[in-house]
Amino acid sequence: MTSADFTQRPLISTKPVRNVCLVFYQGIVHCDADKDPSTYSGYEVELFRKSSAYLYSKGREEWAPENYTFTCMGWDGLMEDLLLEPASRTCDVGVAGISATSERIAAGYHFTYPTYNSGRRIMIAMSATVDMFLFLKPFDQSVWLLLFTTSVVVCISVLLAEVPIRRIFRRPAPALEKYCNLQWAATGMLLQATQQFTAKSTGARLMILGYAFLVLIVINM
Repeated sequence: MTSADFTQRPLISTKPVRNVCLVFYQGIVHCDADKDPSTYSGYEVELFRKSSAYLYSKGREEWAPENYTFTCMGWDGLMEDLLLEPASRTCDVGVAGISATSERIAAGYHFTYPTYNSGRRIMIAMSATVDMFLFLKPFDQSVWLLLFTTSVVVCISVLLAEVPIRRIFRRPAPALEKYCNLQWAATGMLLQATQQFTAKSTGARLMILGYAFLVLIVINM
């Protein structure tokens, strides 16, 4: 939600009726200029109604339900109107999922607190050719090698922290089995599987936590 710069304009609280301008935005604002404003809905419309009701309950009489009205209009019309001189302006508040960009703030728009996270992401065009190894593309081959090499080093370090070297040489079979379980858990962690490390010593647990932090960074890149 946004409004225009309030410099040298009457306070919104002094107006008899506040005009809340809406722009249709699927899921966010549902409005139609030819329909009754009471039928308007959507996330930001309901959020505005609840916010104004809260202000009214706290004694802000200007936000009583009868003291504001909704107007459905086009995007360009809303953005241009909010920057007009007070005497020519139609809108007091804009409800349209308007992004608070630095350019708009510099232009004179005033924004409320963020009301939603758009979740937009950058999309990159990919070749239509089928590649059996496409799942390896997010990282370079050297990065994949480094990741799995790191898991091997961590597992060997945990093994040495958990089992004395003499015991490893004396009874290599149990030590090898423990290493295999550690390696399975480390690889599973990279793939976000459910396999878990089992360690008893403080040193080994610290190594595992460090490795888990590395995996956390990798899977959230």
